[in-house]
Amino acid sequence: MPKRDPYLIIVVVLILTLGGALLYKDRTEAPSGERASALDFNVVAPIDKLVDKFELTVFTRDNDEQGILWKKKLRKWMSPIRVHLNGEESQRFQGHIASTLAELSRLSNLSMRLVQEGANEDYNIDLFVENVENFETLYRSEGFGDFSKAINMNAAHCLGSAVTKKSGAMVFAIIIFRKRLSDLKKRSCVIEEFTQALGLFADTEIIPTSMMNEKVQFIDFLPLNDKIMVRTLYDARLKPGMTRAEAMPIVRQIIPELVTAVKEHGEAALYQY
Repeated sequence: MPKRDPYLIIVVVLILTLGGALLYKDRTEAPSGERASALDFNVVAPIDKLVDKFELTVFTRDNDEQGILWKKKLRKWMSPIRVHLNGEESQRFQGHIASTLAELSRLSNLSMRLVQEGANEDYNIDLFVENVENFETLYRSEGFGDFSKAINMNAAHCLGSAVTKKSGAMVFAIIIFRKRLSDLKKRSCVIEEFTQALGLFADTEIIPTSMMNEKVQFIDFLPLNDKIMVRTLYDARLKPGMTRAEAMPIVRQIIPELVTAVKEHGEAALYQY
């Protein structure tokens, strides 16, 4: 794992559960919230809602007070992403993770791939599937310190934390899935965690047909409106370190362009290669 300068990083804690729900539900409990079958995930949301969603998703975080836009800067990856899978349970989802990375790569124009087991290669995203009692140990071992006072790890389905330089460039992330989840929930965690680890931190309910919505559960694909979010964040006009005031006028240019392109050419218009 590459070294990280403790004086140049800002730790961004992402408390992410399946569909953003913070309380763990026992496997025998019936799920609440919107069912994927009741929603059309191929419908483009109104432009104003997409703009609002981007603002809240990028400039807030899940454990902020609702409606608070904290004074943070835009954060995104500028380097290739290499993912390391730990243990047999994470390896079971290798194909799904690889296909998710491939899609996010085309949307972001970042190189993304898995690091082969045993290969002498650096990685910058570390994925674990673990029992909840091991979560904090993993955090400490990855250099994230003690978050027990800030978050309730016992409540999380899956979660992650990212390391960001003062410039706003993201350089490392850890993702942990709770072992006692169904395969569908783990597949859903793959989509949500990797998407949010790109810099789309917070869940909002502005757009119902979004993975990053607390009321949406049990989907293992990236909805169209979330693809627009990723593509917007990784437009070359948006630079890491931009303030909300600097970024949002540009976002209001980018999103209408993308919506027009999708309506004329389909979602393939979102892909950068």
